[in-house]
Amino acid sequence: MPRFHNVFVVELLTPTTAPQRLQARSVVFPALDGQVGVLAGRAPMVIVLGAGKLEIEDSSAVRELFFVSGGFAHVREEGVTILAEECVPARQLDLEQIWEELEQAKSLPAEAEKDWVAKQRAVAAARAKFNLAQEYRKKARSA
Repeated sequence: MPRFHNVFVVELLTPTTAPQRLQARSVVFPALDGQVGVLAGRAPMVIVLGAGKLEIEDSSAVRELFFVSGGFAHVREEGVTILAEECVPARQLDLEQIWEELEQAKSLPAEAEKDWVAKQRAVAAARAKFNLAQEYRKKARSA
């Protein structure tokens, strides 16, 4: 089966970290309604990001994992821009800290419907982050 070798630029932008520019052969990220995969030449689009694993594969088939949450992805001919509220390399995720985030999210008040929706999103994001941290740790131990 032939492998796709065209590379493109992925820009990672957040309000709190320095911008990153990575070369990629493929990118997979969470949208609000499912996963989106991008290869070179994908049609332009703007997608609302969900919370979960961002996977960037470079031309050597090395995969870098990030937790991403909130914001937008802009796919265009030149590449992909991820503008996220949070984008953290999986290697920097701390299971204990994330567990605390999950417990805090679970304890949020939810009397009004909008509060309940916000609470459910916070819990889902913390669970996704926790799962990614566990996945990364497991892969690191087996390598």
